[in-house]
Amino acid sequence: MSSSLNTPEDPQAPFAPRTPHIIGRQSYIDAIRNAITDQTGRSHALYFVGPGGIGKTRLLEEVAVILQAWTGKSFRRTEIIDLYYAKYHSPGGLREAIANGLDPDNDYFQKYRALRADFERKRQEGIIGRELEELRRQFDGVFQQEYSVLAREQRLVLCFDTLELIQYESDVVQEICRVQDVDTVIKNWLLEQVSRFPNSVTLFAGRPRPRVQADFEQGFDRAGCIFTLFELKAFSQEETENYLDVMGKVEPELSRILKPDIQKQVFHITQGRPIYLSLLIDLLLHGEVLSQIIPISIPATEFVDEQLVSQQLVEHLLNLSDPVGQIIYFLLHARKGMDADLLQYLMGDLWPRDQVQKNLELMRQFAFVKARSDTKQIFLHDEVYDLFDRYFVDDPRFGRQYESIAQHYRQRLGTAASLEGNEELMVAALYYELS
Repeated sequence: MSSSLNTPEDPQAPFAPRTPHIIGRQSYIDAIRNAITDQTGRSHALYFVGPGGIGKTRLLEEVAVILQAWTGKSFRRTEIIDLYYAKYHSPGGLREAIANGLDPDNDYFQKYRALRADFERKRQEGIIGRELEELRRQFDGVFQQEYSVLAREQRLVLCFDTLELIQYESDVVQEICRVQDVDTVIKNWLLEQVSRFPNSVTLFAGRPRPRVQADFEQGFDRAGCIFTLFELKAFSQEETENYLDVMGKVEPELSRILKPDIQKQVFHITQGRPIYLSLLIDLLLHGEVLSQIIPISIPATEFVDEQLVSQQLVEHLLNLSDPVGQIIYFLLHARKGMDADLLQYLMGDLWPRDQVQKNLELMRQFAFVKARSDTKQIFLHDEVYDLFDRYFVDDPRFGRQYESIAQHYRQRLGTAASLEGNEELMVAALYYELS
């Protein structure tokens, strides 16, 4: 990372483009298609597990591609509901995400939405106790009824990501903010409610968690749902070379760099991990030199230590020039996401607002960055955070920005439009203060 904070030029940096079609995952795509077209109308649950950066989220994104080219009886889908985000750490947040995804025009969930609005209005007015709890107890029943009406008309597809329920809040934050244990509240709601959804295909994705996987298999089987567990693997050598060939057609510069003999070595060095491949391509297209990133001189028959490869990739990522390097530096600390307001606060007067927006848009194009469309926030890929914490968390080059970020959230307290919004700001402020 460059330490310079000079106002950058208008960025036109290259980035790793998405392949026009998903690589090496056809059997999983076929399984999703077969579940959607099941003529018996039985509900299916497909659970995809694999390590970070293996392509689980990319697989869930493929549902939109399937729908776009669909020629059979139409189905409806939700957006990806990522359980990492605090917004979905309650049954109410999950119901809202499902209703908004399946019924954006409010044709089917009218009673539930009216009930929820009545509940929120009374809570804002300070009403507590039996009356509020009586409304709360009606939520799931009304939601199930209206969901069933919609399911009688169309097949419904739900997508849930990060099922391992990653949380970065410490136990102290949860205790202070009375944040309920996600592993209990959300898991129980999914098992008790989603497993009963009729005429549905529910897709789950997460890192391996044997206990959670066993609980979901048992719970969905008990509810009469067809449950299938899939373990995602890294690309084979053929799939890796196919991926690099396709990327070379999208970005001709890569074809010049990654000759066939180099492709074989890239596979042996990265072991076909999609996140390592995309990181490598991002770095190459950003001007890094291949021989300085990975030891390509080793024979293709030998394997290098994965730790060495991942550490080298992240080392180069952390030293990219500004504005990318500067934003990565802030993102390493802003684990709850970076939006334009936070970046502007951290940069002060060094970048004008339009430059902040342009730089955030630039970051969205990198494979190692994840973006939320609803909040306009960006994050580093989970695996990048993991690798940074493994190798560089105590590196003095990367300092600590938690106090500044906490101060930003403290200043925003009271400005949110809802009680839940202000609670999220409080949790964020406490998280950074205690980091």
